[in-house]
Amino acid sequence: MTLAPMSPVATQPAFPRTTPVREYVAGGKIKGGLLRAHLRWAREHADAETFRAILDALPPKRVEELSTTIFATSWYPLQWLVDFDRAVLATIGNAGHSVLHSAGRFSANATLRQIHSSLLRDDPHSFLRHVALLQSHFTDFGSSTWERLGTSFGRVTHRYWRCFSPLLCESAIGFYEEAARMAGGTGVTVEETSCQCRGDKHCAFLVRWRG
Repeated sequence: MTLAPMSPVATQPAFPRTTPVREYVAGGKIKGGLLRAHLRWAREHADAETFRAILDALPPKRVEELSTTIFATSWYPLQWLVDFDRAVLATIGNAGHSVLHSAGRFSANATLRQIHSSLLRDDPHSFLRHVALLQSHFTDFGSSTWERLGTSFGRVTHRYWRCFSPLLCESAIGFYEEAARMAGGTGVTVEETSCQCRGDKHCAFLVRWRG
């Protein structure tokens, strides 16, 4: 099985691997655009054998559900996305979590350029602030904020998220990295500095770039 090359995300490990991890996704919903982006990423980055192996790692019912027409603006269970991303990790484990960073970058391109192209500008602060505000457009749980911390860095914070998963956090790293790059940032790095999945009150992502 082979996977197409993926550009690495420059990140710093924020948590020791021994830190207990929690997950709660019951009842959460996401827009189909996000789900479609992750499915399309897998189809485009994996060969046919690898993609088949990803589907084989899912329960038959989930495969059937994901095989239906997914509409970008309709709501779907968050569990579908988490199950699919977990199958990706189980199938391509030797690539580590960088596969979810790659899926997050792909998702940012697919959703932000297509739906909100009018917001694109060479100002990462302005664009990331819009991206944070748009979080409620893509999910039905919690909210997000962007905080400017300096000329070329700031923080996205997921506030009051009743649903959370370490898989969402991994793809969010790539999503915010690509969002900053789309708005003109270079040498972008993203570090998750706090995480609900590891007992913190909020998930927070420090985004840095070269101006």
